[in-house]
Amino acid sequence: IPHTTAAGKVWLSTMRDERAMRILSAWDIENTRDYAGPNARVSIRDIFDDIALIRSEGHAVVREEGEVGVCVVAVAVFDASRPTTTVPVGTLSIAGPIARMREETLDAHLASLKRSAITLGEHWALWNSVSEK
Repeated sequence: IPHTTAAGKVWLSTMRDERAMRILSAWDIENTRDYAGPNARVSIRDIFDDIALIRSEGHAVVREEGEVGVCVVAVAVFDASRPTTTVPVGTLSIAGPIARMREETLDAHLASLKRSAITLGEHWALWNSVSEK
């Protein structure tokens, strides 16, 4: 579910608003709480506010939006051989019980997650350079 998961939100943040809106329109946003967690956003305005924050911070954090009791942090993975592209090749995330994912824990995981995304993007580029021949 792109608007209630950290991976989905970080992915939406990499695209233009018009494309994100087309994707979101396929979901029953107003009834999100019927199929998601208690903190799920139920308005397009709130979702796009989250997307704007994700774009500025470079990561997404969701707390009980996709699932009760779960906190998730996610980042996008980009092909290092295409530094100007905004199209990710994937996302990485770390999830845990909300009681254990406090700010200091999130910060520690986030630093590792961002380093891992860069490394994965470099390996992705290397793999593409080898496999294209």
